Amino acid sequence: LDQEGFIIDCNTRLQTYLRYARSEIIGKRLVEFIHPDERTNASNLLKDVLVKGFEYGKHYIPFNALHQHK
Repeated sequence: LDQEGFIIDCNTRLQTYLRYARSEIIGKRLVEFIHPDERTNASNLLKDVLVKGFEYGKHYIPFNALHQHK
């Protein structure tokens, strides 16, 4: 991710997990892959992580429960 939350690279595991091709993932904002009901919360947490860095125990986003498949 870059500092604005855009995906700049991904591995094959993420491609398989999201069921998107690499070309469909790169350049998108991470929150675009989060379920619409959770985007505001996820966006706020992502902003916090990008500014402060991730702190274990402070926030936990179960990504597998929040993303949406193609």
